[in-house]
Amino acid sequence: MLYFQHNRPPEADSDAIAPSLQGLITEDDEGTLVLLDWVFEPTDSQATPRRHESIWFRVPHLEAASPPTPVHPSPPQGADGSVIEVSVSPSVTDQRPDQEPDCGEATPLSLGLAVGLGVNLLALLGGAYLLQATVSPSAIAQWDSIQPVQEADSTPEQQQLDGQARSWIELAQHRAQHQDFRGAIIALEQIPPGSTYYHRLQPKLREYRQKREIRANWLLQQAYNAAANRDFTEALGYLRMIPPGTEARDRALEKLAQYQEQKTIHATWLLQQAYNQAAGGQFPEAIAYLQRIPEGTPVYGTAQVKLAEYRLKAQTQANLDEISAIAPPEQS
Repeated sequence: MLYFQHNRPPEADSDAIAPSLQGLITEDDEGTLVLLDWVFEPTDSQATPRRHESIWFRVPHLEAASPPTPVHPSPPQGADGSVIEVSVSPSVTDQRPDQEPDCGEATPLSLGLAVGLGVNLLALLGGAYLLQATVSPSAIAQWDSIQPVQEADSTPEQQQLDGQARSWIELAQHRAQHQDFRGAIIALEQIPPGSTYYHRLQPKLREYRQKREIRANWLLQQAYNAAANRDFTEALGYLRMIPPGTEARDRALEKLAQYQEQKTIHATWLLQQAYNQAAGGQFPEAIAYLQRIPEGTPVYGTAQVKLAEYRLKAQTQANLDEISAIAPPEQS
């Protein structure tokens, strides 16, 4: 499985319609699936929430007489000059010694073709994210057209199964529109196999599983970014949002304990910096350090006590400075 991300350039931050672009390439029984997902972030001038627009296609398996020669190109760039980040899932590149190798019969030619196609699509579409081929989550309403053919001899039992299926489809639609792909998958999995809808919705189920992987990888990357900025509270929040059943979930569980420990260490460091500033009479600076200590750390209680103490000392110091400023000069 290959996950890639196309970051917006800094000059696009003020552009209300400039999205970031991410995608996923994976193998299944029918071929290589490529899924691209545009993420439109809200701006101060927009009242609309963040939204996603997606497109996906499949490359059939191709027979290869001999394995292709590996190529290591330089990192591609988008049409707007921004760099495309490509990262391979841990299941492919970071295989641990105690894991068994994958013995599947994936064809390297079709996978290589899909990888090259996916990366080149990112490079070509970096500045063309409003293609007509792009569909918004509201396009899920097209399911309304997936109506089973009502045969004349349709039995009451069949009609009951189809009625149950429609209820689950409506729930899946609602959850998918809110980017809850895990919930949408659970809803679709409840559709009875005997329903007329069952086989027609299997491609949609596969699509949601791929989108769930994309969102999980995005959340994991946000956790990495927050941890790099030493905001371990935010990093832990992202990790806890990663849904079970995804490859990113295993990495998230590994990072949870690590980030929790680093959060405690960083909080202790902030407290010590506050002590150092207060010792030099720099109470405003000490207060600033104390305010950064997150709740839920062992030193949080101590920080709150010192915060009240240093605020009082800072106020006293300010009053003394004010009195000194208005006091008449001493007569010589």
